[in-house]
This record gives sequence, structure tokens and C-alpha cells, in this order.
Amino acid sequence: MHIVFFSNHFFPQVGGVQLSVRHSALALVRAGHTVTVMTETPADPSEDEGLPYNVERFAVPVIRPFTRIMYWKEMWKRRHFLRSVDVLHFHDYITFFVWFLPMVLFIRGPKRIMTFHGFESN
Repeated sequence: MHIVFFSNHFFPQVGGVQLSVRHSALALVRAGHTVTVMTETPADPSEDEGLPYNVERFAVPVIRPFTRIMYWKEMWKRRHFLRSVDVLHFHDYITFFVWFLPMVLFIRGPKRIMTFHGFESN
């Protein structure tokens, strides 16, 4: 199975979402799955070398009110790849609503899952 994680925060930044995505990706690869992490977190390309999963990084300039259109353009460029995978896993609502929402009309094959981070309570 090929799973794509969408995460606006990823390594080399440090935080809870980054750890969650990293550990989930590693566990799924160990179970025999293929994993790709899509993120806008910049990094030196050498930081992604040797990882057992793929990391696809992109940058979107903040140009209000057109920033969302820039995200949608990035997803549109990847539409053939995104149609070919089995699962699209969105880490937090931002990656689904801001990055991907209009693509649901064009990318219908993969299952979609969303994880909400930061809404936990005691």
C-alpha cells in the first residue's frame, strides 16, 4: 500500500506533529508499505537522504489573498501521483482544507484520512 502524509510541519523542525508523522511513516515502512511525506518545511536535501520513506518538499509564497490558489496549484501539479496512491493522510485540518479541498473533485481514488492535532483536552 502507498500512503501519502500531508504535513505542513516536518523535520528539521521539531514538534509533536513532526514526531507523529516521522514515527508513523517509519512504522508503516517496517510493515512493508511505501510512504511519501509531502511538506512545505524547507530542509537541506541531504537531510532527506537515506530515509526509508520519500519526502517531497515544496514552497508556497504568502501572497494574500492568493496563497490558497498557490497551494492548489502545487497539488494540481501532483494530481497524477496523488491519484495513483492508496491513502492520503492529512495531518491537521489545514493540509486538507487549505492545500487540498478543491482537489477532491479531481482526485477521487485514494481513501482520505484526517488527523486533528492540538484539539486534545484533559
